[in-house]
Amino acid sequence: MWPFSDMSLSTATLMGTLANWVLLASLLGGVLSTFVIVKTADVKETHWDKDREAARERFSELATEAEHARAEFGKANAEIAKANATIAKAEERAAELGKEASLARLEQEKLKAQLAWRRLEALETRAFVQNIAGKIEKIILFNLSPDPETVSYMVDLNSAFTRAGVKVDARSGMTGPYFGIGLEGGSEQERAIVIDAFAAAKVIVRPEAPFGELTLIVGSKPPPP
Repeated sequence: MWPFSDMSLSTATLMGTLANWVLLASLLGGVLSTFVIVKTADVKETHWDKDREAARERFSELATEAEHARAEFGKANAEIAKANATIAKAEERAAELGKEASLARLEQEKLKAQLAWRRLEALETRAFVQNIAGKIEKIILFNLSPDPETVSYMVDLNSAFTRAGVKVDARSGMTGPYFGIGLEGGSEQERAIVIDAFAAAKVIVRPEAPFGELTLIVGSKPPPP
């Protein structure tokens, strides 16, 4: 407990005065603190307003940039679609050109085959000789075409028969147009042997009349179908 009851007048007066001054100072401090709080709040609010304004401006800038980016993205997508369409057309044209090139090569090969002279190559000659050697004694080679291609082919055929040990009687004459190779005369067995030997050499021989001596008739190269 405070010893107020034993306090002298002068002491009580002094302490009352001090208490009044302390109260006055506290009131002034409260007023000053309130003033400072209000003013600092105003300052903070001003700064916050600036920050909010800056944030709004930045948001607006970002929105503008986003819109611009969307527009650019749309343009990029349009360019990509255009490029894809161009690529697709180019690929389609490339496929067409490839097809045309393939057809051109095929036509070129057909033309080469049509223009190429008939020949008995080494493998074909070997197959022919293996299938006829020792089975036929003699044969007549009859050339019905004077063109150089047929004459050259006759040389190949004559050589193949000779290598197989077959005696060859080469003749020539003209009885009208004749294409390809025909076989007439001889026995049925001899004709079968000759046709099979030519088949092994990948050469087609037509059976003709089964009368007279065994004769291989050689005409001009058949025209393209």
